[in-house]
Amino acid sequence: MGEVPAEVGTLASCSNWTPHMRRVIVGSAAVHTSYSGSSTVIAHWKSKTLFRIDKRCVNDAGNLWWHSDCCTGVKGWIWNDYTEFAHYN
Repeated sequence: MGEVPAEVGTLASCSNWTPHMRRVIVGSAAVHTSYSGSSTVIAHWKSKTLFRIDKRCVNDAGNLWWHSDCCTGVKGWIWNDYTEFAHYN
């Protein structure tokens, strides 16, 4: 029986995304210069911080990242698992 390789050629993909607001859902979320956890951290956003996104990327590891373009004074990338869609009531 053959083994399946750990990496099966996953490629990063990015696209512009319909701008919408997201919210940080962890105590402190790192904002990066690129869509990789090993890229430089340029800020930390606290829980409930609202930010607008304009792009999304899935990196080589298969992780979804959002690019913030507004509203915090920092433009950068944040990992999806630290955020949620910001619903308005």
